[in-house]
Amino acid sequence: TKKSCSRCFSLIEVPARIKIIQQLKKGPKMATKILDSLPLTQPTISYHLRLLEKNGMLLSKKSGGIFSIFSTRNIPVKVV
Repeated sequence: TKKSCSRCFSLIEVPARIKIIQQLKKGPKMATKILDSLPLTQPTISYHLRLLEKNGMLLSKKSGGIFSIFSTRNIPVKVV
């Protein structure tokens, strides 16, 4: 729908989120690994990961009950 498409574009218009998604396209990672590879603070990474996950662009699963491993979702894109 037009509304969900607009929300998706607003999520990925932020350069930090694009960088996070690019990192996760290479494979699932813990937030600490993303933090090591990007010049962002831990709270900033956590904020963007939560936002992307909440809006269905990322998946997370607990590892060892403490850490989350994040991965991208395979979302088909329809070109209009």
